[in-house]
Amino acid sequence: MASRQERNPIPTGDPAAKRAREGKRIERIGFRLAGIGGEFTSHVLAGLALGWGADWYFTIQPWGIITGLGAGLAVGTLQFIRHAAALNREMGPVEPPPGGFKIIEPGEPDMDAEKRKGDEP
Repeated sequence: MASRQERNPIPTGDPAAKRAREGKRIERIGFRLAGIGGEFTSHVLAGLALGWGADWYFTIQPWGIITGLGAGLAVGTLQFIRHAAALNREMGPVEPPPGGFKIIEPGEPDMDAEKRKGDEP
């Protein structure tokens, strides 16, 4: 079976194809980040719900909600770190732009702003 690259050859030198490929990659990463944030939120809400249920069942207000919130935050944070680290490994190293990175100090005018405006599609 042919690989994806063989079935769908994209000229590597074409700047428009590179921009399109990079745009799709960034879009995919954005959706992954949104999923990670949604999962974090669900862990916190599940902890709150379980804590509220424990408060109601055992009549131990407010300790169930406090414990559930703490557990939800702990599990959510742990999963967030795991998923973010996996995404970071998947993305690989960041290639610096041609000419390197330029640090702009506060109050210093950005001389390259006009040049960058022309690069946007």
